[in-house]
Amino acid sequence: MSIIGILGGGHTARMTTQTAQRLGALVAILDKDENSPAAQVTALAVEGDWTDLELVSEFAQSCDVISPEGEDVPVEVLVMLEEQGRVVRPSSRTIASTRDRLIQKQTLQAAVLPVAAYADAPDVEAVRAFAAAHAFPLVLKTRTGGRDGRANVLVRHAGEIEPQFADLSVRGPLMIEEYQHFVRELVIVGVRGQDGVIRLYDVAETRCVQNIQHASSAPAEDRYARYLVERGRAEGATYFAEISALAEQVAKIIDVIGAFAIELFEMRDGRIVINDVTPQPHFAGLWTIEGSLTSHVENHVRALLGWPLGWTEMTVPHAAVAALLARGDALPKASDFVQAAQLRGAHIYWYGRTSSYFACRLGHVTGTAATDPEAERIAQSTVVALLGW
Repeated sequence: MSIIGILGGGHTARMTTQTAQRLGALVAILDKDENSPAAQVTALAVEGDWTDLELVSEFAQSCDVISPEGEDVPVEVLVMLEEQGRVVRPSSRTIASTRDRLIQKQTLQAAVLPVAAYADAPDVEAVRAFAAAHAFPLVLKTRTGGRDGRANVLVRHAGEIEPQFADLSVRGPLMIEEYQHFVRELVIVGVRGQDGVIRLYDVAETRCVQNIQHASSAPAEDRYARYLVERGRAEGATYFAEISALAEQVAKIIDVIGAFAIELFEMRDGRIVINDVTPQPHFAGLWTIEGSLTSHVENHVRALLGWPLGWTEMTVPHAAVAALLARGDALPKASDFVQAAQLRGAHIYWYGRTSSYFACRLGHVTGTAATDPEAERIAQSTVVALLGW
């Protein structure tokens, strides 16, 4: 029986663990929290810090494949494991090419893929120099971390450069980007197997609150197909119909094994711009659990194990996901779950957190229906039942 070792015990690791167990694989978790969401669903949980290299090495010895859950595991730790002959998926090379957003944008730009204008921002003067060449507003962001929505700030005018830089730079090195006046945020999720086969899912539309993704729905409509026929298209630009080809190209460039997600901006003229690339299961793809033949979480597990990937066609007309984002430090009561469970068509996922803070992901809800508005209504109504407004 294969053993997957996951470095990290958050909600992504929890869903991966539960899916792997259903397929007959064992999952071991290494996390600082002995009661992490993933540790709650496996008997093979080890409490420890990833900086304890001896512990990490010992943990990896009993696993057939090692997978980092998120951004916190240092690339150097993954390199060490690979040098010891351990199988790491996604690899240290993949993580290194995507975790640092500056390196990620450089990698994508080198492949002539559509990205916003950007620059390294080691100091305030670098931001001022970028601002002199680009119109406000600008987006100042950390180069690493912060995919929880807490590492982007909008710089609206020159007077905000210095204070915004001072506030954000405490989180680490920064970069600056030209703001994209988009009309929609889209995400395409896919999985690449160890044999190089890539399976893609329908494009989803996502919505954010304070830079945190809180809802997604699939399939997203191609709104600009008629516009492009009537008005023409910009030379060399990427549009909705070409997102699948773009996704396959990105997956090959970063050499990912496992799930990946590409966050996209759709511009007013229908052009597509890449915002971010993440080599792991993604919130915007959670609709695939109820909405497709094989979820992207299951295909992620299949890729880690070296199995053939499952088919990805949608099995429902529309699927919508809403995040259960904490309003504060209070958790729902048992009666709230009873009320939410009465809603037809709602699928509730609770991540097992024992405490919360504002905007913490406590779980998610998926609604499936014949129409997109109905699927979204089901998901959002369940969130209200559990958490209130």
